[in-house]
Amino acid sequence: MTVRRTSANESGLHHAESDPCWAPEVRREILQGIVDVERRSTLANIVCWVVVAMAAASLPNAKLFIAPLLLRLVGMVCTRAAFSNVRRRLVNTQGLGRALDWLALSLLVGGIAWGSIMIPVVVDPFLNPGRLLVGGATITGITIVVSLLLPAPRLAGSFVFGFFLSFGTGLVWAPSAFALKGAAGIVALFIIFISYGFATVPRHRKAAETLVENRILSEELSSALANAEFLAFRDPLTGLANRRAFFSLDNDSRSDGVRHVVTIDLDHFKSINDTFGHAVGDEVLVGVSQALSATIAQDGLDGHVAARIGGEEFAAILNVVDPDIAALIAEMVRHEIALVATRLEVKGLSTTASIGLSSWHPEESLDAALSRADSALYRAKERGRDRVESSALAA
Repeated sequence: MTVRRTSANESGLHHAESDPCWAPEVRREILQGIVDVERRSTLANIVCWVVVAMAAASLPNAKLFIAPLLLRLVGMVCTRAAFSNVRRRLVNTQGLGRALDWLALSLLVGGIAWGSIMIPVVVDPFLNPGRLLVGGATITGITIVVSLLLPAPRLAGSFVFGFFLSFGTGLVWAPSAFALKGAAGIVALFIIFISYGFATVPRHRKAAETLVENRILSEELSSALANAEFLAFRDPLTGLANRRAFFSLDNDSRSDGVRHVVTIDLDHFKSINDTFGHAVGDEVLVGVSQALSATIAQDGLDGHVAARIGGEEFAAILNVVDPDIAALIAEMVRHEIALVATRLEVKGLSTTASIGLSSWHPEESLDAALSRADSALYRAKERGRDRVESSALAA
């Protein structure tokens, strides 16, 4: 049978497409692109408003543009505030429902404001270069806005609806000879300009999909690296330090005083696996690791280390100087290990351990201290198991 290895890229794509949250993430990326562009377009909006205002001021019916221009300012402020709210929620990964509602409403007002600027142009369409400048600047402005919003159809629709609602109202009052031609001309220009915007929508979506895909791949890679780093120094079953991490402490300089080394070997562990199965055996190992970690943490001192250094072999470094305290902790560990069987509630299961204890002086290697602890452990086995022996008792 041939096994096909899946590439990281394929894995990321499959994960993205199968994840129900992927589509919302793409929409958030699209919105992020829109709000980023909008943030940088403030100056352009102001310049466009100034150009329209100056052109309108040169027209004989300049007074008719005052209200539309003021409305345009209100629309700019509302839209700016709504975009800022969406941007803030995107940064903080908050929900966008209400914020998008307000943005759509502000864009509706903005569209009405843009359309209202065209009303004095179509109501009194006399030949004047300023009129052409006002109309041209307005069409250019709304085209830019709609092109920006097209990747988010709801937002673009709100703006376009507002514009044509206002512009259509102006056409009702326009001279009949101009109304049809003006409407057709504006719509034609609008379609021509917006067609380019529609052509860029797939590109925006593809860019957003690529960003989401890259983020997923990056998260998967970070997770894999973190897992690899964890497995390099941790036992995958118990979560304790592994043999490599334990022996790397040989060069540890956290303590200049005497410490103690404890070695632990579970009694008759092979028979546990043979009698109850490896699943129960694994539960015993996990239970022992938890009992060991919890017990050595009870005295409130820092610097203790617990490790699994073999199949059923555990070890610990106790950051205590007093041998009596170290012996007491070792006895507590033995007692807690005996209770693991009770906690697992497996009939006939018994969990005991033989434990060796040795001092570890700053001037000697960890191997030397561990060797003495192992000798004490073997002595515990010889003397009946389920007991603690100290290297200080060696003959």
